[in-house]
Amino acid sequence: MKKNEIEKAPEIEAGIETMRVYWHLGKAIHDIAHWLRKKGIKCQDNHPLDGLTLTPPLAAKAGMGWRGKMGLLITPEFGPRQRIAPIFIDKPYFNYTDSREHAWIEKYCRSCGSCQKNCPTNAIRDEFVPYLEGIESIGALKSCIDKNKCYPYFQETILLHSILQ
Repeated sequence: MKKNEIEKAPEIEAGIETMRVYWHLGKAIHDIAHWLRKKGIKCQDNHPLDGLTLTPPLAAKAGMGWRGKMGLLITPEFGPRQRIAPIFIDKPYFNYTDSREHAWIEKYCRSCGSCQKNCPTNAIRDEFVPYLEGIESIGALKSCIDKNKCYPYFQETILLHSILQ
């Protein structure tokens, strides 16, 4: 994602950049999945905005970075300036990983707090709290985001503005 635009968060320019990347990445993984299917690989693409699964925890387990308080994947190289869109395949082509290589980012988030201080709706909590419990072999999904505060604002400002452009 373009650094100069994302660093303006929570201004509208950052939201527009986010939507631009969601659009291009969604199209790219759809095209890649289509190509894989033509090669005989059964697969399902996962759109980065509202796909089958929450991708930052998956990316953290793969050793790509760690999920920050604002819910995004944070990497040492790009901070929160990337979006993830996996393609699920029917056979294990890669070894399973459960990396904690970037778990230090969670401690860093507690000391930084920039996203929390700048959130226009005060939707970022201090701690991760369960929002979905009782998942077999996982337990609970947790987030610092209060979706009741965040999602309406995102929908009304960012999505609507992107559509009207």
